[in-house]
Amino acid sequence: MRSRLDRLMAVGGLVLVLILTFVLASDPIALAAMLLGIVMAFGGLYGLGSRIQPDRRVYLQLRAEVDRFINLVRKLNAHVVAGDGEAASEAKAAMHESVEQIAQAAGVVGVMK
Repeated sequence: MRSRLDRLMAVGGLVLVLILTFVLASDPIALAAMLLGIVMAFGGLYGLGSRIQPDRRVYLQLRAEVDRFINLVRKLNAHVVAGDGEAASEAKAAMHESVEQIAQAAGVVGVMK
């Protein structure tokens, strides 16, 4: 959603500038509108829309546990590549535990442990 807003601002600003440049370039109001279009274009290019519309995560505990699981996957891979079977087994057990935590966190709104 936020990236759509960024793109919309960039394209909308560009279209506004082009239309007003070719049609109404001599009018002071048109000049102000062109400046607004330029600001919108740069706002879209630099991700201003992402700052206007903040991230709205609802399932915070689930997100945290999924992030933990992803880190466990990285650890498992590193241990397997290094040939450390014991550490890989520990990481695998931790991943199973994490899956249980993910199942418990599913649907829980806005609560962090």
